[in-house]
Formats: sequence, C-alpha cells, structure tokens
Amino acid sequence: MKCLTRRRIQIVLGILWIIDGLLQLKPAMFTAQFAQGVLMPAAMGQPPEVVGPIRWMAHLVLHQPATFNSGVALIQIGIGCGLFWPRTVRWAALVSVGWALIVWYFGEGLGGLVGGSSAMLIGAPGAALLYAVLALAALPGRESKPDDRPAQWLIYVWAGVWVIGAALQLLGTENSTEAIWSVVQANAMSAPAGLSWIDHQVARALVVLYSHGMPVSFSLAVDQAAIGLGALMANRFRSWAVGAGIGLSLFYWAVGQNLGDTWTSLATDLNTGPLIVLLGMAVLSSRPAPDVWVVPAQPKLQRGF
Repeated sequence: MKCLTRRRIQIVLGILWIIDGLLQLKPAMFTAQFAQGVLMPAAMGQPPEVVGPIRWMAHLVLHQPATFNSGVALIQIGIGCGLFWPRTVRWAALVSVGWALIVWYFGEGLGGLVGGSSAMLIGAPGAALLYAVLALAALPGRESKPDDRPAQWLIYVWAGVWVIGAALQLLGTENSTEAIWSVVQANAMSAPAGLSWIDHQVARALVVLYSHGMPVSFSLAVDQAAIGLGALMANRFRSWAVGAGIGLSLFYWAVGQNLGDTWTSLATDLNTGPLIVLLGMAVLSSRPAPDVWVVPAQPKLQRGF
C-alpha cells in the first residue's frame, strides 16, 4: 500500500467537503425541512445543555432557511476547494476544523455521545468530529514535504474511537440485538435494490443469532475494543487491528448508516464510514516514532601491538 501522505489526506478531505456542500444544494435544504428534519432531530434524547443551543439554532434557521443553507453550502465547497490548492491548504484546514466542530455540535448533537443512544453502527462519534481530527492530522508544517506522513498521535485517536465505541455498544440504551435489527430493517425499506437485499440478509442473520442466544451487541463491543487496543501494539498486530476496523467500518457504513442516505432529500454527508476508513489508512501510514530503547552500536576498537 502506498504511503498516505498529508497531501493525499488533504485532497480526500477536499473531495468529501465538496460532496457535503453539493448535498446542501438539494431543494429541500432551502426550506424549513432543513431545520425540522436535520437540526431538530439532533437534539432528541440529549441533555438540556445540548438541546437548548440546537433548538435556538433551528429557530434561527427557520427565519431564513434559504440564506442560511446557501452560506453552509458555500463554506463547505470553499473549504474543499481551498484544500486542493497548496497556497491555501493550511488556512482551509484550520477553517475546516472550526467549521466541523460547529457542525458536530449543532448538526450532529455531539454525535449522540452524551445522549446514551448512539453507536458506531449508526455513525458515532460523528462525521464532523472526524473531519476536524483528520484536518489537524493533515495540517501542513512550515516546511512540509511531498512525502510528509500524518502524525503518529492518530494511533491514539483510532484507539479512542473504537474503545469509546465499545463502551457505547455496552452501555447504550438502544443497542440490543432487537435495536440493531430495527436499524438494519428500517434501512432495508428505504435503500436501493442491491443495498436493500444486503440489509435483508443481515436482518435475517440477526434473527437467527438472536434465536440461538448469541449476544450480538456484546460481541460487537468486544470486537471494537480489540480493534482499538490492537492498534496500540506492535506493528503486525496494529496492521491486523486496523485492517479489521476498516472492514467493520465498511460493513457498518452499508447496513447501519445506509451509505449516508445520500439519495434522500435531507442527506448532509456520507456519514462516518469513509472517514474511519481514511483514519485507518492514515494510522497505517503514520510517521513511526523513534525507538528510544535502541542503544547505538559502539565502534570496534582496533587491537594494538
């Protein structure tokens, strides 16, 4: 696999931001449906500290939905274009971090992390938060090189995302096997034919596993914890863990996140699946830390006569 440099991450993020901006240009986004169908649902099940600001923002958008949405689309397309051009990439990356955190709060309700009902299957910890993290990882240095690799701290981000995902899977109020089946079955009803068939097969498999007493939710939690902690081990285990995480993320993206529902009128992004895949590839390409335990070899002494 080719090294995923910071420049390549910047380009991928630029493409994703432009896709998000174009999704904002759907006709429904210029109406009250944006506030009612995107912002207000983000407040459901959240504590008052999150609900209040989101409702305030939703009411603000309702006054001028077309103007507000036009600004959102322009900002996101502008960030994407700025990430393509080397002269503006640093500023575009910094702006994207701030904008992503605003979207994460008001548009995603902090990814549902404080509401107790989110899971990686349906998009935790939130696409916008991953945008911010990846932008920081791809931020060019003062003397950036074409082959500059992403920073090694991404390994700890990967571990944190998956371990938190495991905790959410165990402690969440709606992460039982029945709840997982409901998510997959609902996606099957709205997805295109090919994806719908996959969702139906997964839903049937969940019924069989549940009937045999298989603790599906607990098994997912164990897998997620192993994927996160495995990345902290030696290189071989790290590769296996990240590879398994990429595969599981793609599975979640298909059956749990419905590929971001991009064919619907209120889809705003591709959800977290592609971003976690990008994060995993960046972890595998991250700059190795110097080995502080290696003792430099001593020069051989010439034996004299």
